Amino acid sequence: MTNDATGDSVDRIVQDLQRLRADAGAPSYAEIVRRIAATRQAEGVPDLLARPARTTVYDAFRQGRSRLDPDLVGDIAQALGGDRQGFRRRSLRVRLASEVTTVTLEGPAGPATDEPPSGAGDPDPVRAPGPEPRPTQQGTAYRVVIVLSCLAFNLLGYVAVDAFDLAIYLDMTGTGIAAIGLGPWHGVLVAVLTHLVGMSVHGVMSVPFVLVNIAGALIWGYGVRRFRQGRSLPRFFGLTLLVAAASSAVATPILLLLFGGGTGHSASLVEGLIDLGEPFGLAVLHANLMMSVADKLISGFVILTAAAWLSRYVPIPGGRVFVVLGSLSRQPPSLTSTTNGGPTQG
Repeated sequence: MTNDATGDSVDRIVQDLQRLRADAGAPSYAEIVRRIAATRQAEGVPDLLARPARTTVYDAFRQGRSRLDPDLVGDIAQALGGDRQGFRRRSLRVRLASEVTTVTLEGPAGPATDEPPSGAGDPDPVRAPGPEPRPTQQGTAYRVVIVLSCLAFNLLGYVAVDAFDLAIYLDMTGTGIAAIGLGPWHGVLVAVLTHLVGMSVHGVMSVPFVLVNIAGALIWGYGVRRFRQGRSLPRFFGLTLLVAAASSAVATPILLLLFGGGTGHSASLVEGLIDLGEPFGLAVLHANLMMSVADKLISGFVILTAAAWLSRYVPIPGGRVFVVLGSLSRQPPSLTSTTNGGPTQG
């Protein structure tokens, strides 16, 4: 539909968005989503509402649409270094012109919508998949499901360690997922629930070690979300090693004061280090640190995978590595040029 007063149209606006994206270096759609979310959050929009669906952003670059969301078009333009208000005004003018034409020719129109009619055929279903249901729209219920799933991760680690007599712990994977994906205090909640429920597996001896789990939740959560240690893989695994060191620093006094230096996990390793001449307390610290490093690195890989999936539904401040990995499986073809007004693969 063309606006006769200005010669503007939806397709022309889309073409200009495509040019903006090409001029900006053809950033991925996931990156555009991240920029929009960051801008909206800075303007006070709640986290759960700030992040648009990646398929919706991709659809804004597709020719042949009948309508565009003016606010989203303006946000996309700003994310690409363009004139936010200019694109928003153009989209509003074209939308109003389209509605006036519809009323004139066909009578009063039904409620306008920015999405294609339900069941409308997609000319390229592989490149432009329909939006998936977004769990973030369910708010508190969604967070409860994630917290319970993270609790299950930790309890599964308990069971695996007992069943296979492993010399590691595997009881903080869910803690890290919750702390990074939802926030550090969600991780603390998972840590506390883990040790309360874990008493049925290990008895009350597990309760003091809730402090270790809480330390991991705070370091993983604040490390990624406040100190931006999820911007790259080296930073994330460096943070994971810090969690391992902090866990040992908290666990060692508990082991020495309450359990005589060991809980069965590290007794033989402690004895070996003592035979090599290390003092008892230092042997307990070194044994626990070696086990903790191995344990947290394994947990780190699982957390990385789970947080990458979560990043497709909730913003993770400072978690660029999760966003990038989470977008790989559903990355649409890059738009690097236009031919006859339509997108082409670069």
